Amino acid sequence: MVTTVDERRSTGAMRRGMHGIVRIEAMAMLVLLLTGTLAIVGLHARAAQNRFDGLLQIRAAELAAELVAEIRTTSSAVRPRAFDSAQHGPRYAHWLRKLQSGPVALPGAIEHPPTVSVVHGRARDGDPRQMIAEVTITIYWQHRGRDVHRHVTTVRIPDPVT
Repeated sequence: MVTTVDERRSTGAMRRGMHGIVRIEAMAMLVLLLTGTLAIVGLHARAAQNRFDGLLQIRAAELAAELVAEIRTTSSAVRPRAFDSAQHGPRYAHWLRKLQSGPVALPGAIEHPPTVSVVHGRARDGDPRQMIAEVTITIYWQHRGRDVHRHVTTVRIPDPVT
């Protein structure tokens, strides 16, 4: 079979056109691969941030439980003066320093100090001899300019009237 010059030119042009299409397909595949890789990296970063937020939530709950345990072992006459944040009690001040500095410090706790409220009253069952202290602890934290988070713990501590 004899090929003419025109046939050879069209065959060469077609091959060059095929090379161009293969290059475009390879570039499109590379873009898709990079987009998927970036998405996976983003998901990993989000998972790490959510894990850190969860650890801060646990730390806040542990700090609140520690303070509740200390309040339970304190005389009811001393509780408001010692622990209420509005009265700047000495035990509140000690707990606040721990929360704002040291190994268990929460980020942003200095800018957003926690509140502790100790209110004494009668029990809900109507027994006039039974007094309770309702303690509400609200702990705030904020990590690197993100939203302010909070953990609220409310407990009722029974106190028999003496």
